[in-house]
Amino acid sequence: MNNIIKNPLLCDSNIRRIIEYYFKTNTFEQFSKSIKNHASYANYEENDIDKYAIEQFIGVLHNYWQTQIINCSMDKFPYDKYKINESDLLYLKGYLICDSENKSDEYSINNIQSKRLDEILSKFTYLNKKVDYKNINSYDFYIDQVYDLDGEYIVTLNIKSRTLLFKILTKYVKICLDNKKAFNFKFSQKLNNDNTIIIYTDKNNLDKTINILNNIRKNDKELDASLRDVVKEPPILYGIVDDWIGVRQIDDNYYDTRIKCLYDSIDLVVSNWYDNLLKNKKSQYTNKTYKDVLDEDIKRYFYHELNNLCLNSVKNHFLKKKLDGFIENILLTKYEELDEYIFNISKDCNIKINKNDIKKKLYTIIGEIYRNDKDFLGDIMNAILMYSKKYNIDSKHFYLDNSASKMLFDKEDTFTDLEEFLLDNEEPKEKVLNRKYLI
Repeated sequence: MNNIIKNPLLCDSNIRRIIEYYFKTNTFEQFSKSIKNHASYANYEENDIDKYAIEQFIGVLHNYWQTQIINCSMDKFPYDKYKINESDLLYLKGYLICDSENKSDEYSINNIQSKRLDEILSKFTYLNKKVDYKNINSYDFYIDQVYDLDGEYIVTLNIKSRTLLFKILTKYVKICLDNKKAFNFKFSQKLNNDNTIIIYTDKNNLDKTINILNNIRKNDKELDASLRDVVKEPPILYGIVDDWIGVRQIDDNYYDTRIKCLYDSIDLVVSNWYDNLLKNKKSQYTNKTYKDVLDEDIKRYFYHELNNLCLNSVKNHFLKKKLDGFIENILLTKYEELDEYIFNISKDCNIKINKNDIKKKLYTIIGEIYRNDKDFLGDIMNAILMYSKKYNIDSKHFYLDNSASKMLFDKEDTFTDLEEFLLDNEEPKEKVLNRKYLI
């Protein structure tokens, strides 16, 4: 594997966005949903498109297929693959020969013939299906390809221009056709997600596929210049090549496993910081102790609820005094043991605050600390190292599990890049921590 695929966790915007999702969601389910549904440009719209770009793409595929049909041997044609007979193939050959020589007037088709032709062509029609993602597989276009291309990895592009999307696909398909290379990809014209082009490949072709895409940009300066404004980051948990190509292994549990790893890692660090460092320790990034901030914030919530009950002044004063001990019990509770708390007002009246409400108040403060305190992010990286082993993820290549990584790279490193990040290289850490981040 010659291409350098960057670990997505060492991408500043990725790791910060993941942590922000943790702070902005109340449960693991919400955290998971936020990452799975993440799209950098979810509402992206493009009004103009060069129709010629679409015609070129369809034309390259159609012309190659048409040439194959015209030149194919009647004896060796895979009739079972396309579910047609010799008579149908002969009929189709005649039509395509006349069509390629622009002799349609000499090959007039009546209604009955047209129906038969439509039925035959429908066996080869792959571009007209009305679906969000159109799938293009060389198995359908190479008439002598007897197997489908097995997919082990996904190579993805996030291009916010339908015109340029088709220009890249046209060049990619042409290179594959010229070299009789198997291909299997799908694309979406909606542009409202971070996977506008998805190419499926295997171990032997992963490097080749990445090289083809990079060479397309390298050898077409005009296309490269046009792409700079419309190529966006790959999906949030994909490996990154040259800041525009995304890579990951194909695995039904890909997101679930990695989201659990990340959630557990962040949760462990937040829990440790809350229980051991922040309750009574003044942070240089807040002007009060963490206990003071939580005490005031939770107390303010209860005071507000008490005032809404319109109690007489004596009872209100008594309950506010009683509230001090109640809040102290909350603050003494360990992070992982936080639960729903009920403050009794009377026989039929209580004020409740649940675990998620308390965590929201904690995250407001701890979020400010994590954005500035480099030790917090370092602790999260350490926790990811630990949980990656638990979930069988290669922390050096977070887009691969351990077995897939060993097969692809066929070597073992002394350190993972996260360990190097933590132990050996301060400069990358500063870059991650100090770059301005907008979620």
